This record gives sequence, structure tokens and C-alpha cells, in this order.
Amino acid sequence: QIDGAMPSSRDVPLELYLTSPNGQQKLGGLYRLLEGKLSKGLPIWKRIGFGQEAWIYSGPNGRWYVSNNKVVEQTNFQCGRGLISSSEHRNLLPVMLEEDSWQYKDQYGWNKDLQISFSIYPPPAPERLYITSPNGFQKLSGEYQLSTSHANGHPLWQRAGWGEEAYLYSGRGGKWYVVCKQLVVERNFECNLGGLVSSHPHAGLPPDAFSGSHRGWGIRSQDGWEQDEDIRIGTHPFEAPSASLWITSPGLKATGRFDLLEGQSANGFPLWRRAGQGAAMWLFSGNKGRWCISDHTAAEQYKFRCNHGF
Repeated sequence: QIDGAMPSSRDVPLELYLTSPNGQQKLGGLYRLLEGKLSKGLPIWKRIGFGQEAWIYSGPNGRWYVSNNKVVEQTNFQCGRGLISSSEHRNLLPVMLEEDSWQYKDQYGWNKDLQISFSIYPPPAPERLYITSPNGFQKLSGEYQLSTSHANGHPLWQRAGWGEEAYLYSGRGGKWYVVCKQLVVERNFECNLGGLVSSHPHAGLPPDAFSGSHRGWGIRSQDGWEQDEDIRIGTHPFEAPSASLWITSPGLKATGRFDLLEGQSANGFPLWRRAGQGAAMWLFSGNKGRWCISDHTAAEQYKFRCNHGF
């Protein structure tokens, strides 16, 4: 693109990925071109997925703005509102501007930031994540699979298998959250709810990149949030489950051999069923993070959204 010239349609990227690590991290994420929509002859991008809406657009003063204020849409983008802005863009697209062109706004005013960046390629997201939380909210542990949807412009993972739905998502404040409350779905992920939370805004870093005392995870408590260095979120699967387990217990009718159900899980963990004929019995992880042995009630009536067991 030539400096000062209007961009041609072939120059305009269909997607822009914004990273703002030092301020207004909540505006980061993946934005998609609004086809046929222009502001001052220049394209507009809107953040994708569930959650809080946000836009990248050119204001009447010749600057790019990133805003989550619905007023910008209501005024048909004929305003100069935003919490991230550029210097005069000279009709250059956001990805073409020099690195010293950007600034973010906080309670003290505008701050120039050389680390604000735009890319046409979002960072890769892991297909599966494995969560372990031994000291609290154990019920949120398990295997999570990447969804085709996004939340607040970032990838969204849903817990694998049967049982209580749980999600790993980017909240509207720019932190990662893990939650099993249906309330987040009802709020369209436009919230900051969860039992586990990243200690800092992630600025595009994936959940498995957070570890250690300076970049870790916390547990929600009555007093707020408590750092917990034992929380682990990674891409490596849990230890391979046994293909068969033998259960013996005097007086317990749920004894015998239980076989692993390949490719199936309950509340993010492996699932076993008693072998052979007779009454169905299951060994599964309940929705409170405990192993349970139960009859058909757990599977047929509760879909493993329970701690029903002998």
C-alpha cells in the first residue's frame, strides 16, 4: 500500500489480531472485516465470537480507533472514541503503521506503547488442554477441547465428554477464566466469572503459558482471589488410563471388571463400564471432582452431572 493512497480491496485483510500487553488488554483478540461497511472510505473490523463487542475503525480525524463503546456503532462510526488509537494514519491500514504509532488510554491519560501490535494471523490455539487444580475447585479439572467459537475475541475451550458443562474462556477484562456456571452462557460470555483465573491479563498468551509466581493462576475464595502455584494447565494428556480396572469391596454390589470406554469421558476424565452382561455399572468422575461408582441412574437420568454413587 502506498503512503497516502486509499487501500485497494486486495490490500484489506479479512482478519486482524490485536495485542495490547501493557494496557486495555480487554480490547485484544481477533477482529473480522465488516463486508461493505466503511468509515471515511476505510474498512471496519468487528471482534468475533461471544462476549463484548468491539470495533477497529477510522475516525473523522484520520486516526484508527479500537473501541468497545456502542456509541461508535450508533453514530455510524462518525466519531473519535476509543481506548486504543493511532497517530494520523495517512490512509495506511493498521498492520502497515510504524510501531510507534499506537497508544492506549487509562485513568491518567494517553500512553504511547511500542508493544501494541496488529497481525493478520492469530497465534495458534492448542486443540486440547488438561487442567489440574488440587487445592480447590477440583470439579473444574479435566480435559478441555477447543471450540469453533470465540469469546471476547479469543479461543474458547469446552470440557470434553458427558457431565456438567465447563468452559475455559477469556473474560471481558482480558483474563482467562475456568467456570462451570451456566450463567456465563446466559451472559454470552460478557463477564468475568470463574472458579479459576489467570493472575494477570493474558495479552494473547494461551492458558498453558501461565505458570510460576509472576504469571500463574488463582482460586476464587470468600476473600477474593488466592494465588495457587499447584494449578496446572497444559497440552500434555494425563497419565494414560488403565484399559481395565478390577473393583472388589465386601458388601458392595458394584464389584468386578470395569473396562475403559475409549474416546468417551465424564466431566473431563476417563469413563469405565462394568464388563459383561447384567446391570450396568459405571466408574466415573463426578461433578465435584470425586470418583464415583454408580448404576444406570448416573448415565441415563443425570448424564453424569452428579456425584451419585454407592
